[in-house]
Amino acid sequence: MRDPGLDIFQQTLEGLEQGLSVRHIASFDLKCCSIDDQVAAVCDDRRFRNFDQAPVERDGRIVGVLEFSNRGKSGTVVEHMRPLDDSMLVSAAEPLASYVRHAGDSDYRLVLQGISIRGIVTRTDLLKLPVRLFIFGLVTHLEAVMSRIIRRYYPEPELWLPFLTDDRQERVLEKVQKRDKPLLELAEFCDKRTIVHQHFNLSNKFESDLKHVEKLRNTVAHGSSYAETEEELQAFVEYVRVAERWIKDLKERIPPASEDIDQPNQV
Repeated sequence: MRDPGLDIFQQTLEGLEQGLSVRHIASFDLKCCSIDDQVAAVCDDRRFRNFDQAPVERDGRIVGVLEFSNRGKSGTVVEHMRPLDDSMLVSAAEPLASYVRHAGDSDYRLVLQGISIRGIVTRTDLLKLPVRLFIFGLVTHLEAVMSRIIRRYYPEPELWLPFLTDDRQERVLEKVQKRDKPLLELAEFCDKRTIVHQHFNLSNKFESDLKHVEKLRNTVAHGSSYAETEEELQAFVEYVRVAERWIKDLKERIPPASEDIDQPNQV
């Protein structure tokens, strides 16, 4: 028997993936340069001041991209541009989650609508609200899986509280005096991570991975940047993949609801 609560989370994320696509973060006010333009002039053109690249046109068709890493070079655009190939393209209808998982492969993609290139999506577009919604939902799903594990094995708070340090126990118990909620709902992400880590005797990599995931969640929630540099972009994509891997791993560890488990007498 599957857990209906986790199924709802999974369905919600799948709905979010289907509802959000690359078109929701791409820029469609596409500004292009010509193959005959001078590189220096394009790099200094105010039209491209918010971009690190410029699509290149010839006879009204996009044939490549001038990357501004060529700034300072002499000559025409055609001499330094990156010729168009399929690795530079993404469909506007591509699910956002799928794009995010592979965003580390390139700083940008040209966006296809139908059979025409109409827009561009870049690293900075990953900071937009649709991506933040997806990331926040993903980490919330991971936390829900950990909560389900704790409830399954430790149905009473006195069974899981001893996994926490004295300080963390006090923090959780202080909250329950102010808010009339089940104790586990007042435990934080880090508390659930600690309990699940010890219960399954997982490697320290679990602890390290989830610390990074929690930090990403906090960064996203507080509106901070997480993909301004190439290094940040690669870390961001990796932590998305890490969260998805641990969701899959932990869900597979949850016994069916119909299966009895030995409840611990003490911890």
